Amino acid sequence: MPMDGLFDTSTGLIDFVIIGEELQQFATYADAINTFSLQKLNELREEHPDYEVDLEGGESVLRWERNVGFVTPATLLMTSYVLFEKSLKNLCYSFTMGKQGYQNPIGEKFKVKQRQNESTIDAQLRYLSEECEFKFVLSDDESRMIFASGSIRNAYAHGDWEMVKALLREIDLTEVLRVISNIFRKIEDGLPTPNG
Repeated sequence: MPMDGLFDTSTGLIDFVIIGEELQQFATYADAINTFSLQKLNELREEHPDYEVDLEGGESVLRWERNVGFVTPATLLMTSYVLFEKSLKNLCYSFTMGKQGYQNPIGEKFKVKQRQNESTIDAQLRYLSEECEFKFVLSDDESRMIFASGSIRNAYAHGDWEMVKALLREIDLTEVLRVISNIFRKIEDGLPTPNG
């Protein structure tokens, strides 16, 4: 998975430095997991051309095909959504009047109130715009990608894995990370000015 185009702060504010570092760390990890899974599958295929047979230790080519085709991409997409949500929450907290620090301290509750039928991420984006006075607008493609990622996260978390398999045909991690990066660029570019 190429690392080009990931969010990197233009302002140097700690909030955005951390987001950039965490996205880079996640992308590096995702690349390592993808590479490992594919290498393991290819090794097993080469060693055991009759891959219907279970191998020692319960490993099989079929299991690793499921890892490469479903488990790994679904898990990484779900995790990217969680990272996006967490990063937005930290921005909401950090830019709320009277709060101090990048993330809310242990024991302090902070949650952006959602409207009816509003996802957590949509509520956080609205909060940054309305309450924290960031100026940014998402494209239709960015909104669709957030919705698709959220659908994968929800279906995965609730055990609706057949739905996840269907959704995986329409979305991939590289595109999700590109969209997340673009959104954070827009948010950072739309930082509120001290005098409004």
